[in-house]
Amino acid sequence: MEPTTTEPRPAPSPPLQRLAVVIAAAGLVFATIALAAVVTDDDPAGPEVLSADEAAASGNPTIELYEMFITGDLSVESGATVTVVNAGAILHNLEVEGGPRTPDLNSDEAANLDLSQLAPGTYTAFCAIEGHRASGMEDQLVVGATQE
Repeated sequence: MEPTTTEPRPAPSPPLQRLAVVIAAAGLVFATIALAAVVTDDDPAGPEVLSADEAAASGNPTIELYEMFITGDLSVESGATVTVVNAGAILHNLEVEGGPRTPDLNSDEAANLDLSQLAPGTYTAFCAIEGHRASGMEDQLVVGATQE
């Protein structure tokens, strides 16, 4: 059997190199625009992550996240801001269906969640970490409840 030899490929022609650069630049511009569209909302930075001590000092109604359940102040007045605390051992977040969402929170981290844009009613609140909602980490949040 005779060894086969491969000849080196010729370098791409300058017009092909320019086309490749243009395509790569267009892809970068598209990706930047797509990322900007994803993170742009009323608060471009998103909710701030707080320590558990900062969350306790907020005075807001508090919702706690544990492994596969949600507890706490799930009935709040209209216009409320709630403090969501990850009291569990693994990563969690809280999303209100059709509404706001906290960032992903490590254990003992918290975030304030502004519910003022929600009309009075009952909403499904859940952890959006993959598999958590399906494991039962969801509950009903009542907005517009009268506090006594």
